[in-house]
Amino acid sequence: MRNLRQALAGPMMSLAILAAPGAALAEDAPVQTAAAEIGGPAASGFAKSLVVEGIRGELLAAGADKEMAAGSAAFTQIKLSTDVTARKGVAADLLFEAEQGEIVSIAGSGVKTDGEGRSMRARVGELRKGRDRVVLVEVKLAPESGKTSKLKITLRALAEKPNSDALAAAAAPEAMTEISWRVKDCAGGYYGALQDIKGNDALRVSDKWKEASKADPALPKRWLFEPRAERRTRRRRSEPEVTAASPVKNQRAIFNEAGKFVRTATDPALDRDANLGWVLGKVSSDLENYLSQPANPAICTGALGLADYYEKRLDGLSKRGGRLGELAADAKTLAQSRVEAAFTAARELSEDTPGWGAVTPVTAKSITVRADSIANMAASLAELAAIAPEVLAKMREAQVAYEGLILAHEAGIEADGMPEDIRGKLRSAFTALDAAARLEAIHRRHSGVQSAFEGHIKAIRDAHAKHCVCAS
Repeated sequence: MRNLRQALAGPMMSLAILAAPGAALAEDAPVQTAAAEIGGPAASGFAKSLVVEGIRGELLAAGADKEMAAGSAAFTQIKLSTDVTARKGVAADLLFEAEQGEIVSIAGSGVKTDGEGRSMRARVGELRKGRDRVVLVEVKLAPESGKTSKLKITLRALAEKPNSDALAAAAAPEAMTEISWRVKDCAGGYYGALQDIKGNDALRVSDKWKEASKADPALPKRWLFEPRAERRTRRRRSEPEVTAASPVKNQRAIFNEAGKFVRTATDPALDRDANLGWVLGKVSSDLENYLSQPANPAICTGALGLADYYEKRLDGLSKRGGRLGELAADAKTLAQSRVEAAFTAARELSEDTPGWGAVTPVTAKSITVRADSIANMAASLAELAAIAPEVLAKMREAQVAYEGLILAHEAGIEADGMPEDIRGKLRSAFTALDAAARLEAIHRRHSGVQSAFEGHIKAIRDAHAKHCVCAS
């Protein structure tokens, strides 16, 4: 009974009772559903009423307008009333016939039932004005997805003292309607979707996190172009060009963060002993356990709450990713400004200034500075440094920035005869490229971890939205 009350306490669909010839239909009118009478909150709606020999019936069916879980329970309520004031009142007969389903129970005060399974009858006596009766019916829906379970309901008015119940029911005026529920295996569909997520390599959060927390073998564990130590002074100096629009306003943070990566070749925040790393390990373990649970009818329950909870737990991952992204972008901007400064200085030299290698102030003006990537900036700068053509060719083929920077470091960037000012600006630019390349590499790995976790939770949400649509 408690399940009946819970199911009928929510919003329900009002269904018209179709009258047989000769029956009198009242006009549509807004009614208060009988849900309030059985312990649930009242729900307003329209119900079509049928009067059969003074008996009025209002039918309410839960979930009839939605998909229902295979094998679940569906509930229907019939509120019977009359204007008859006679002491003994009138009696009603309700015949329930199920198709692709089974009638589990019929309940109500003063209700007598017989039959079982697919066909049951309920008789309600002593109906009179002010003494309404509510009949509650529970139907077990088809166990297979794709079926449509139906419940046919026939309402008849009975004589007060019939000689034969069967003859009286057969001869009485009647009305009939049919309710249908679309049956779907929501839990099974969701379980299958979870298994697809579990098998998706791109969403294996534990593997992504563990791999990113290891040192990247492609990153040198030393500066290729080490920043020069700042002179210590009692006077506090601001960073150069520190303005709201300056591309170098974060340069101290850029080199500090890149310096950490020099030692670790990974982001220390992802280490399992760090706060963020510990959280990632716990979340990845919990998500894997969630995907590994066995199929069960209640698997849809709580999924969105779980997704909300772990999204909050992963807030630190998102913030760390945002910070790394900001530093990587600023580092690239800083490197570009220093590369352009080196070219500007070289091009502004007097044309009679001796060249270095194959580069002169005149030829420097013809070198194209490609600033679309760190690797291309490094190759452009290497050409200004008069690095050998065969090394330049390999740098231009480099797929990642560090491949080119390693080649430039091995070849050397300080050609004989290079003016001291150009030498300093080249080194400064290569140092900025070194930091930018390191930050870019670490941010890329971090983004892979973040994408895996966010994609994993989004996949759970999407699977839930697609499959967990049953009203029961």
